[in-house]
Amino acid sequence: MNGTRAQSALWLLALINAANFADRMVLAALVEPIRRELGLTDSQIGLLTGIAFAFTYVVAGIPLARLADRFSRRTVIAGALLVWSAMTAACAGVHSFAQLFVARMAVAIGEAGCIPAAHSMISDLVPAPRRGSAMAIFSAGSPVGIFLGFTLAGLVSRAYGWRAAFVVLGLGGLLICAILLRWLREPPRQTRPAFVSTAETKGAETFSVALRELLAIRSFRWMVAGVTCGVFTLYGISQWMPSCISRVHSLAAGTAAATFGAIWGGAGLAGIIAGGVVVDRLSRRDLRWQAWLPAVAFPCSVPFLALAIFASDLSIVWPAVALGSFLTSAASGAQFAAPMMVIPANRRATASALAMFVASIIGIGGAPTLIGFASDALAVSFGTRSLQIAMLAVLPVTLLACLCYWRAGKSMTFSEVDALRADRANSLPLETQA
Repeated sequence: MNGTRAQSALWLLALINAANFADRMVLAALVEPIRRELGLTDSQIGLLTGIAFAFTYVVAGIPLARLADRFSRRTVIAGALLVWSAMTAACAGVHSFAQLFVARMAVAIGEAGCIPAAHSMISDLVPAPRRGSAMAIFSAGSPVGIFLGFTLAGLVSRAYGWRAAFVVLGLGGLLICAILLRWLREPPRQTRPAFVSTAETKGAETFSVALRELLAIRSFRWMVAGVTCGVFTLYGISQWMPSCISRVHSLAAGTAAATFGAIWGGAGLAGIIAGGVVVDRLSRRDLRWQAWLPAVAFPCSVPFLALAIFASDLSIVWPAVALGSFLTSAASGAQFAAPMMVIPANRRATASALAMFVASIIGIGGAPTLIGFASDALAVSFGTRSLQIAMLAVLPVTLLACLCYWRAGKSMTFSEVDALRADRANSLPLETQA
C-alpha cells in the first residue's frame, strides 16, 4: 500500500470512528425528550447509557477482535458498521424502556468490532515513531462524532422530533459503509513490537494463551488501568453534561445538546491534533512519552470539568467545557498508540479489545449508571442539583489515570536494536513504510 493510499485509509478509518461515536452519543443528546415521552427515571437512563451498552460491547468485543487478528480487519469493520448503523436507525421505533434497552445492546454489538480492528490496521499502516499522530488522526473521529451526534441530534430533534434524529444518524453510517466496501483495502501485517516484551509472536494460539501473555506485559497492565480510569470520568461527564446543563440552566434540551456537542467536539478535535503533534516530537527523544503525555494532560483537565459542572453562569460553563475537552483529548492519540508499542502484531486487536473490555465494564458501563442512580438517590435532598453532585464524584478517578500512565512509561523496557530500527524507519518516507 503506497503512502497516499495509507494516508487516505487512515482518514477513512477516522471517519468510521466518527460514525461510531455519533451513534453512541445520540442517546445522551436526547435524554430529556426521551425521558419525558417514555416516562424514564435517571436510573433507567443511566442503565441505557451505561450497562445496556457496555455489557454487550465487552461480550462481543473480544471475539470480534480475535477475528480481526486472524482474518480480514476490513471485513470485520464493514460488518460492524453495517450492524450498528442499522440498529441506530431502529431505535426510532421503540416505545418502552425494554425496547430501547435491547436496541442499544444491538448497537453495542456492532460498535464492539470497530476500534480494536482499526487500531491493529493503523499499526500496520504507520511505523512506531509516527503512531502517536496516526492514532491522533483516528481518535479525532471521536470529537467529530461527538460533535455530529450531539449537534445533529439536537437540531433534528428540535425540528422533527427525537425519533428522526436516530434515523438520520443511522442512515449516515450506512452511507459510510458503502464507501468503505468500495475503497478500503487490507494492509499486510508487520511483526515486531518496538519494545521488548515476554510475549511470543509465533503462529495461531488459543485466547487463554494470548490473554496470559498479554497480561504478563507489566506496562500493558498499567495502560489498561490508565485508559479505564480516563474513560470512567470522561464517559460519565460526556453522557450527562447536556442533561445537566439543560436542567440547571433551564436551557432547551435540543439547544443544550447542540451547543455542548459543538464546543466539546470542536475543542476535543483541537486537543487531539495538538496532542498528536506534541507526542510525535517528544517520541523522537523517547517513545515512552506516548504513555507519559496522558499522565500530564488528564489531571490538568479536572479543575475545568468541575467548573463546567458547577458554574452558575453559562458564559463560564462553555469555556470550561472547551478547556476540559481540549486537555483530555490531547491524550487520546498517545494513550491508544502506547499499547501498540509493546504488543506483537498478531495480538494487537486482541490487546485493544482487552483494554476496551475493562474500560467498558468499569468506565462506559459503570460511570453513567453510577451517576444516574446517585442522582435519583440525592434528588430528595438536593433537587435539580443532585445530578451535579453525582457527576462531581467521578472526577477524582482521573487522577488515578495520571498515576497509571506514569507507571506504564516507567515499566517499558526499550531494546536498543529496535530503537535503531525505529529511528531508521522515522527517516524513511511513508511510501516505503506502509
